[in-house]
Amino acid sequence: MRFGYLKGAISIWLVALVVISVMVATRPLKRTVTPTYHQASRDWAERKTLYEGTSGMHYLPPFVALYAPFEWMPLPVSEVVWRVLGTAMIAGGLWGICRHCSQRRELLHRDFFFVSLLSLPLCLPAIRNGQANATMAGLFLLATVGLMERRSWWTAVCLGLAVAVKPLGLAAVGLAVAVSPALILPCIAATTGVLLLPYATAPAAYVTSQYQAAWLNLRECAVISENRFADLNGIIRAFGVELNGNAGLAVRALAGLAMFLLCVTWVRRQSEPERSLSWFGFSALYLMIFNPMTEANSYVILAPGFALAAVLAWNRGFHRTGFFWAAAVLSMGLLPNLVRPWFGNSFALVWHPIMALLLLGWLTGVVVSQRAQVPSRQ
Repeated sequence: MRFGYLKGAISIWLVALVVISVMVATRPLKRTVTPTYHQASRDWAERKTLYEGTSGMHYLPPFVALYAPFEWMPLPVSEVVWRVLGTAMIAGGLWGICRHCSQRRELLHRDFFFVSLLSLPLCLPAIRNGQANATMAGLFLLATVGLMERRSWWTAVCLGLAVAVKPLGLAAVGLAVAVSPALILPCIAATTGVLLLPYATAPAAYVTSQYQAAWLNLRECAVISENRFADLNGIIRAFGVELNGNAGLAVRALAGLAMFLLCVTWVRRQSEPERSLSWFGFSALYLMIFNPMTEANSYVILAPGFALAAVLAWNRGFHRTGFFWAAAVLSMGLLPNLVRPWFGNSFALVWHPIMALLLLGWLTGVVVSQRAQVPSRQ
């Protein structure tokens, strides 16, 4: 039976990947965001500016340097390989986490099967579109495995690469350091190395100018006010209210500070694997709820958090809680398409952050209730 669960889990990922690969190979430029990445790589090679207002490129220069090998490949091949990489990282990270979380060895394959089954619907759009969020989700999961195993440099390298994929990865780095002070030096070294990488591929003056342009781009994006994002504003816009400008920045700063303090005072004192799972949850939740440019497809980063919450609750006898989080993540993956005739694309902009806020409240309650756990030996 265990083999059956493992074969089923592998089949879930392989079938999805094969179907997506065939679709991408036959029509590589349909429903994809990768042309932006390819154009950025060409602009980098020609020493052109990467950033034009609030549209187009929203990644730091290291992302372009890391994406360059995909630009060198033939188009259909690069599109398929890019998606295979993101999918493999997500599946591999989930397997690693299940290995540490399963209460009994015989439950490992079953847990991996259900975590995969629950995660995939919400992951599919980002994988299909070739979004960098899928790669970031994989890096977060692999960093979680490294944190569980106290492999500081592995964790730091994954987080450094996450910063290259999305600048908001710095929030996850800060929370990781709050949870495990042993990560301070490795994270500084890994993040610095990633940020310096572009200087090995282009003249220093050009790279510096692109970092300056990236900073201006991020500042402009931080105050974007459009009804196409699934962050906290996605909820309150439904009531005719919006957090703009300094008010939005203040809320994001206060939320980040609150999570940092929670990680320092409570999460750090948890035992494993709870400590690492809490870090993953708070990091992913911060990016989803408090990033002003969170899209519905960005929730590929948080999908494993819902799935893990469901499976772990089931395993520990909290069946209603497990079914609730299972229903939540499946609703996020399936409902937007089902209700599109009535709500268009706006349903997920409200529903996803509501579910994320519920998970944030539940996770905070769990962490605080476990404050008597033996402190970590970090």
